[in-house]
Amino acid sequence: MSLLQTLVRLEASLTAFISVLTKDEVKKELKELLHNQQDLPDKQVLQRATSVVDKLGEMQAILEPAHLVLADHFFGYTDTKCLVAAVDLDVPDHLASGSKTLEQLATMTNAKPLRLGQILRPLYTKGIFCYDAVTGKYALNHVSRLLLKDHATQWHNWVTLYGNQFFDIARGIPEAVCASSSRCAAQVNFDTDLDMFAYFESQGWVPQLHKTLGAGARAMAPGILADYPWHEIGNKTVMDIGGGSGALLASLLRANPGMIGALFDRPAVIEHITPFFSKGGHFEDLAARVPRGNLIAGNFLEEVPKYEVYTMKWCLHDWDDETVVKILKNIREAIIVTESSRLVVLESVLSDTRSGRLSVYGDINMMMTVGGQERTEAKWNELAERAAEELKAPYVLSIVDTKDEWFYKIHPERYVPSLKDRDPETGQDVIVFEGTACLQYLADRWDTMGEWTGRTAAEKGAVLSWTAYQTAGLGATAKYWLYFLKGYPNRQEPVQLPRTIEKLHQNTTKQWDILNKRLTESGQRYIALKDRPTLADLSYLPFAMPWMFNLFGAFLSRLHQVRDVGAGKPFPSARYTFPGGQGDAAKFLHGKENSVKWEAEYGSIYRIWSGPNPEVVLTRPEDVQQVFKDSDKHIKAVNNNSGYVLGELLGKCVGLVSQNEWKQVRQVSEVAFLRNTVPTYLEIMQKRTMRHFKTLAAGNNLPNGIIDPAADLKMLPFWIIADVLYGRLSREMENTLAKLAPLREDIFRKVMEGGLSRFHWSRFFPTETNKSLESFKEQWIRFNRDALDRALHAGSRAPIVGLYDAVTLGTMTQEHLLHTLDETLFANLDVTLGALSWNLVFLAAYPEHQRCILDEVRRWKQSPKGEDYNNYFTDSTTYLSACILESSRLRPLAAFSVPQAIPTDRVINGYLFPAGTNFIVDAYALNQRNPFWGL
Repeated sequence: MSLLQTLVRLEASLTAFISVLTKDEVKKELKELLHNQQDLPDKQVLQRATSVVDKLGEMQAILEPAHLVLADHFFGYTDTKCLVAAVDLDVPDHLASGSKTLEQLATMTNAKPLRLGQILRPLYTKGIFCYDAVTGKYALNHVSRLLLKDHATQWHNWVTLYGNQFFDIARGIPEAVCASSSRCAAQVNFDTDLDMFAYFESQGWVPQLHKTLGAGARAMAPGILADYPWHEIGNKTVMDIGGGSGALLASLLRANPGMIGALFDRPAVIEHITPFFSKGGHFEDLAARVPRGNLIAGNFLEEVPKYEVYTMKWCLHDWDDETVVKILKNIREAIIVTESSRLVVLESVLSDTRSGRLSVYGDINMMMTVGGQERTEAKWNELAERAAEELKAPYVLSIVDTKDEWFYKIHPERYVPSLKDRDPETGQDVIVFEGTACLQYLADRWDTMGEWTGRTAAEKGAVLSWTAYQTAGLGATAKYWLYFLKGYPNRQEPVQLPRTIEKLHQNTTKQWDILNKRLTESGQRYIALKDRPTLADLSYLPFAMPWMFNLFGAFLSRLHQVRDVGAGKPFPSARYTFPGGQGDAAKFLHGKENSVKWEAEYGSIYRIWSGPNPEVVLTRPEDVQQVFKDSDKHIKAVNNNSGYVLGELLGKCVGLVSQNEWKQVRQVSEVAFLRNTVPTYLEIMQKRTMRHFKTLAAGNNLPNGIIDPAADLKMLPFWIIADVLYGRLSREMENTLAKLAPLREDIFRKVMEGGLSRFHWSRFFPTETNKSLESFKEQWIRFNRDALDRALHAGSRAPIVGLYDAVTLGTMTQEHLLHTLDETLFANLDVTLGALSWNLVFLAAYPEHQRCILDEVRRWKQSPKGEDYNNYFTDSTTYLSACILESSRLRPLAAFSVPQAIPTDRVINGYLFPAGTNFIVDAYALNQRNPFWGL
């Protein structure tokens, strides 16, 4: 067949198909299934239509004359500006009521008929608008209907923004792509070194930008909602990073009524969108589910707020590969690890097909505006792996069907895990199966220092023995117990073997008890070795998961028994969840709401979990009195039950050590803080306070002259305590301390959020938390040494001198000193700040109490004591003292107290608690909800 014959047949076929597509019944289906303005297109129809368009595009590329292809590109600017003109003239809205002639349209738009006809021609010939040559009338089609001002997706905003500001930006592309250029096209065109967002802010274009992007978010929302299982998130809080106008977040919340929202973006964006989530705003219906505190300003290149679920739409394409990896690592570091944790990234995927050309346009827009790029699917996978990878050994995970015959070559019983490697010397395949064997092989290959297998013969013997005990003991016993329990020889026709099942179950729990006994030996933090985890710990890890405890009936509560001796019911307990239980975010960060929730659910006395450690919560004064009647004999929970990182910061401070150790450390450290010593620091405090307020007053730091106590006074107690501890520091040392504070605050935030970093074995991994911790500890030692040298050189007897003297004399260790200084300066800052800031907030809200204090001060000045304020500030009967106490009652530092273990058995509220049980007090139940307060 000749080329001409081929083209004739092709033309005939296309004509026939066009005839079919223009039939009324097919046009109706097209409108319903492909071009439906009210609903998503049918997925299968869309996929097939997309494939057809791509094939037609390939055909066009083969047949179209080259000069026309070029003309479409160098005349492409005319299409853009003709569309802008049509939108500016409101042509789509004028056609909304029906078709119009050119003269009618010209009159309605106040345009010249000839010129209006000229700009409409390239639009209707390319599928925007319809034109009937017989009647001479123009009409809307499914494309131009998108441009109506009342259309939900507001595409007309895109025409206005991209056809004007972005059109101008494109002029800078030729210069921006030169090797010598350091500017993107936007900076070239506007002749500025500001990034595009900052320049848009300076021009007042940010609202237009977010209005446009918000329209895009609404347009894509139905697809986003349909294509991802958002129901899995349930009632969690979703943090939208770089959330812009809030449109995506709003669509998620409206489709998922239980979901809570949060948004993180630059300060200018947060300022712009805050009114949206209030009365009269675009999203006022969501105001209760997006509280003001959830609209957070910041920079995701530095850090992101801690949340469990994140979304991120159209942000990563702004940045180069290295920055994207940094952003993803920041999110990985911040994410609160639970079963629901996730980061949902919504980005374009580059495609070279005709139907994928929108991603190519996006790629050019990213290049010219922010120096960014769209990426292929392979590139996105590569960046995700770089951000998530933690193993130093190269590896590939494979999803296989173990029933396939070929898997017999890997494992004789076709089980997983298994691995396949290649011998670097011989090139032979290496096949390893069984979990313990895989661990041993990887350790032999990569653990050259014996960190996980043992460095000495004694260590290796212990590791091998306990690992083998799992292989031959708990692993095998539990395996066959499950086998018989689930059904032998198969689940369809099981043979009942109750005695066998019970015997295997007894052996399983017995072996757990042996492990528990091993781990309760003095200093035995790990199974095989005392100082670090090994392969033995990893081999038992699957058996330590919460679902395994539930499966085998080896509940944690079995190890911490509380007996009913009169209550008439089992002791109420929250369910333990791996890894932190209720002891991290639930107790510390959400303590106020959980105080109410837990008491309502469990009663006046109940158990929660701080990691694997149980804590009994007391809510009634009489129970508190019974438990703490001999509190001087109580033992504080190790590291406050908050885990490894807190222990590294504060584990040996005077506030966390117990009994004789506490007495010795306190005796040394309290000298500088006795009641009769404190007044000597008043002058230091007054000078620092005056200096602080002078700095606040300078440079318009106080809008309208109003103090925000929580923000403006945050560092005042910090610097007062520093002055007391160290004496007068040099400006350089103050700068050093100021830089240390955010690092310390960030580490403590990680303590509060818990996760795997609460476990000692986490210190062996190169996490950002461990890097930050080591950096802080090094700087903290160096700073205190420098502060000591300065005090000695000045002849000062500041407390730092006496504390180091005690270390020299051996009455306290350097760890005691550093942790106690940390506690005094950093850890107790919330106590002083809480009392100070909330007291001021309450006084500001109740002016009559301010007047009472002023009257009290005046009376004091007129008394014989006169100007001596030392006695006034140390008098616990003053109105000021009462206000401080009342503000502490109404706004306690923490919802729950520090856990302490009782030294002897005792009965509380009908339950017998064994010695060593940790108790905590619910501050809100005791100080606010108790009937004593008459509320």
